Amino acid sequence: MEGQKTENVCVNEGRPVYFSYARNSAKKPGWEHISDCVDELLKIFEQEKIEYRLDKKDIGTGDKISDFEKEIGWKSEAVVLVFSDKYFRSPHCMYEFVQIKKSLEHYPQKRLLCIKSGDFNLSDSNYVMDLERFWNTKKQEYEEIEFHRLRKHSGTEQAAFENGFYLEDVRQLYSFFSAINYQYANSIDWQTFINDIRNY
Repeated sequence: MEGQKTENVCVNEGRPVYFSYARNSAKKPGWEHISDCVDELLKIFEQEKIEYRLDKKDIGTGDKISDFEKEIGWKSEAVVLVFSDKYFRSPHCMYEFVQIKKSLEHYPQKRLLCIKSGDFNLSDSNYVMDLERFWNTKKQEYEEIEFHRLRKHSGTEQAAFENGFYLEDVRQLYSFFSAINYQYANSIDWQTFINDIRNY
């Protein structure tokens, strides 16, 4: 019994790796397989006995998703961030991203491992301007609702408002990710990635 118990212990027991990513979606071309690499990585985590926390696994009925999103930023020692076009247009993902960025300022020892998924260019000003237009539209929708008092705002709308609809964060995407050694989802070296996680 003791041997079996030891065998099932994770190598990072009590220090789980968190995931921040956008799930696959058919809403837009290029979003159909953006999180395939997450599924691949989770299989390896299971084999290597690496403890992790994931929204669809760890958020229970009645739990607030915003609490888990804060946890990704502030309670994590290591985060795997899979960034994609959908990620930068998701209120939930951008809220997680802001929490991660803010926590890195306080805890620079936090380990952030990034994977780029999808065909987009953060150094392309046209792409960044398109993201700005997207969030400006969200801002206008919020202001319209607020002006006419049409309904109460959702939690993600309120968070977006409090974070300036992520416009400044969008403008800083290139500088943020250019300072980080990230890998590409379609050519990732899994063994190096896993070794990096084991060494954090």
